[in-house]
Amino acid sequence: MHVELLHRPCTRDHQHVPIQGQFTKPSATYTDGLAEALAIFFKDHLKAREAALERTTVDVAGLECIVSNDVCQAWRWEAVDSWQWRGSSHINLLETSATLKLYREIAYNGGDCRFTYFGDSHVSRSAIARGRSSADAMKPLLKKSAALSIAFGLYGAGRFSPTRLNPGDAPSRLEEIPEPTESSVANGLSSVALTSLASLPPLKRWAANWSRLACLINPAIVLLLSCRHELRSHPWSLLENREWSLDFDSTLGFPGEGWVLRSLVLLCFAAFWCGVVTVGTDGGPSHGDALRQRARQGIQLTGGRRVTQTTAFTRDWLFSRFTAWLQERQLDVQQVVFANPLDIDALNEALVQYGKWLFSEGKPYYHFSELLNAVTSKRPAVRRAIQQSWDLAFLWGSYEPATHHIAMPSQVLVSVISVAFVWGWSREAAVFALAWGALLRIGEVLKARRADLIMPSDLGNTIDHVLLKILEPKTRFRAARHQTGKLEQPDLIEIIRVGFSHLHPSDPLWPFSGSTLRLRLASILAKLDLPTKNGQTPKPLSLASFRPGGATWLISQTESAELVMRRGRWASRKVMDCYLQEVTSLTYLNEVSAKAKKLVLKAVEAFPSLLRAVIHFHRCKIPEPTWFFMFQPNQASSF
Repeated sequence: MHVELLHRPCTRDHQHVPIQGQFTKPSATYTDGLAEALAIFFKDHLKAREAALERTTVDVAGLECIVSNDVCQAWRWEAVDSWQWRGSSHINLLETSATLKLYREIAYNGGDCRFTYFGDSHVSRSAIARGRSSADAMKPLLKKSAALSIAFGLYGAGRFSPTRLNPGDAPSRLEEIPEPTESSVANGLSSVALTSLASLPPLKRWAANWSRLACLINPAIVLLLSCRHELRSHPWSLLENREWSLDFDSTLGFPGEGWVLRSLVLLCFAAFWCGVVTVGTDGGPSHGDALRQRARQGIQLTGGRRVTQTTAFTRDWLFSRFTAWLQERQLDVQQVVFANPLDIDALNEALVQYGKWLFSEGKPYYHFSELLNAVTSKRPAVRRAIQQSWDLAFLWGSYEPATHHIAMPSQVLVSVISVAFVWGWSREAAVFALAWGALLRIGEVLKARRADLIMPSDLGNTIDHVLLKILEPKTRFRAARHQTGKLEQPDLIEIIRVGFSHLHPSDPLWPFSGSTLRLRLASILAKLDLPTKNGQTPKPLSLASFRPGGATWLISQTESAELVMRRGRWASRKVMDCYLQEVTSLTYLNEVSAKAKKLVLKAVEAFPSLLRAVIHFHRCKIPEPTWFFMFQPNQASSF
């Protein structure tokens, strides 16, 4: 930016007053004239920047890939199968049918593989990749390809190959497949360089042809592209003085018509042909800058606080619905939310009316609360100015108080693990014990692998507890990014050792879906005659009951809120209090049926002997499916 244009010499037509004493505070404000001058200064340069980008940017986005074009041209191909279509049909259907025939051929040969195919129909290739299409004629073919992929383990990756280069196009025109070219870009490249080259954005035909030609002439360009994340630096300053002050110059013409652009293009081609590439600015980035730049590759900073992708998507969707609601009432979101200066009263009035409409339409509470968060993220200046809207949200919440997951009592946990042992479900018992004892969210257990779990035996029994490294913790944006769950109960440690000690480091702790684990917990609860369906009394336990159950037991044993808050990794005492349900946990067994209470207490009584037997079975490597029959003579046979 031309900062020197902000300098204004004194006109000397007035008298200066020394800024001191009573003049100090009034002078510490911007005058209207200065604010307007700064605004015009920024506006002129922003418009000039847009003009420069429009002059220097070339649109090369297309469908062709350097690697795909090179493979089609430089490799030797032969015709394996050919056929004639019966009747006529749309070309997209014929292309999809040809790909479906390839799927069948691979399925006949055994399947269970990943493969790459080239197609010159972007419509067909994209429809197969998505698995859906709005065309009714295409849907049967897509259903067949999806069925073959699932049944035979087919993982097809379609690459676009233009008709002029596709080897399969020549036989369809009764012509011979062209001979391969002598030179190839892909041959001899490392997997890293080849992957980087294939990951470049698709190009238009002329751009793809020139790029491949440049790579063939100077192979160093391929290596340059493969490490392009290390080559970022300050962009060239292509902004000309005249672009922010004049729209037309009689000597140079309109912006972009002079000698500058032609000279720049010639210099770029000279760099390609001569193999001379200059990157960076004076002095170049330091080693630390290069490391940080490589680590930040692919990260784009956006405005507002960082949230998960799911939360951002939800807020955008709710804000779009709010925008549509405003339009139905002849209101413009730009005037209500983004006006400058902003009318706070009008914004609050619109949000309050929208909240009342959501309430009358039976929408959930989060539709309104997350909308307020979306508005404050898009306009941070109003974060503390929409208290009126939040008052309505709090009033809404007072009529519909949140219901928390019921805490699982320790007696129920022991009985659930006992039934799992009798049925030979040592993996399920270990998952339940880990989630309850380490105060884990069930999703954190489902994402974990054996390498994330540290047991005493892993460190030569030099520790007496179990640690679990939590991947992507929920509070990673507000609290510590690296969080762990800790479990110290000896019996639960033995259960975890039986269930997980034999796993490979890359094996997941739970190899199936969360729905499978939920159904197995429901089966155990049903066997204990405990509630499993909504509407029953008391409220049925679920996978989300382990975390509050472990927290409730821990606070009753230690009476240390600080310890429980640290173990549960809660950001505040208020959030932790939502999980602590001591009375509910203690009265749970008094609310279930007498039969259920009797079964639970009987399982608790049998647990010590069951655990000793299971440890013996595990040491002797007795298969888990036989545990049920081996427990028949024991007191656990009634389960």
